[in-house]
Amino acid sequence: MNAPVFVDTNILIYAHDSDAGEKGWIAAQQLRELLESGEGVDEVLRATEIQELNRLSFRDSLIVASAEKAGAGTILSEDLNSGQVT
Repeated sequence: MNAPVFVDTNILIYAHDSDAGEKGWIAAQQLRELLESGEGVDEVLRATEIQELNRLSFRDSLIVASAEKAGAGTILSEDLNSGQVT
């Protein structure tokens, strides 16, 4: 079994940007392959939920969503409030 692949949001943007040229084509191809294989890790939708519920920045919400998906019990970060629970 292959390890999951984490997809950064800039790859999603390139894949949908008609002006991205070769970067866009490559990003779209990689996303297609990940969708077919089921190996992609994309937590953007969950991050938007976390952002709304906890009034966090989108960047911090992506960190929390990724940690949640990985099953982390604690997040070590200077950007979040000490002891904060989502």
